[in-house]
Amino acid sequence: MQSIAVNGKIVLIDTNVFASSRDRGAAVDSGTTLVVLAEEAYDPFVNAITAELSSVQSLTYQGFQCFSGISSVVELFPPISFNFEGGASLTVRAQDYLRPIDTLFTIEILMGSSILEPWLTWVFSFFNCHACFKLPISPALIQCLHTYRFSTY
Repeated sequence: MQSIAVNGKIVLIDTNVFASSRDRGAAVDSGTTLVVLAEEAYDPFVNAITAELSSVQSLTYQGFQCFSGISSVVELFPPISFNFEGGASLTVRAQDYLRPIDTLFTIEILMGSSILEPWLTWVFSFFNCHACFKLPISPALIQCLHTYRFSTY
């Protein structure tokens, strides 16, 4: 992988973060919506998405930062593109990366050296048109994680 773009804008991440080595690199697993990012990519990525949500009224509810006044999940969340060598790009839309779990829609973005060692998690939850995220891992998130099937790389 060479870069990540949020709503068509390249996120400023040191390209060395994506260089393949024994304990680094990128893997694409088409069987999950989970995204695992290195620490150096995580914060810029989260900041890029929250910048796209800046026009939406935000509030804090039970420790979650929430965004109200959302008429549609698709309107709120931007497309995300994962750009690879040779000009290949994987672009996902909100309806592709947000998954329903009961009355919620979630996306997990983990920061860690592997899928088994996440340090921080960002969860978007939609209930009555509110989008929320919270750091660090919460018991509700752990339940969400167990609903997915994970592949080891």
